[in-house]
Amino acid sequence: MYISDRVMHTDYKKSAIVSSQIFKWKMALLDQRAEVFKNRSSGKTDDQVIVDKQHATIGWLTVETDFLEKCLGLSR
Repeated sequence: MYISDRVMHTDYKKSAIVSSQIFKWKMALLDQRAEVFKNRSSGKTDDQVIVDKQHATIGWLTVETDFLEKCLGLSR
């Protein structure tokens, strides 16, 4: 028995919820966890996430280019 299962077992004993209902909720969450937590923390749309990733890539490439120019003695 996993820790989460033991916690659930104790919790449903304290409440009026039957263990089968908790099990159904757990299975639903496990089946749909990607959709539940998708972009939820940032509240951003898919387009905003793509733009943020592109800005991060541009920033990283700028840092790499500056580093290589400095190492090779080149200037812009």
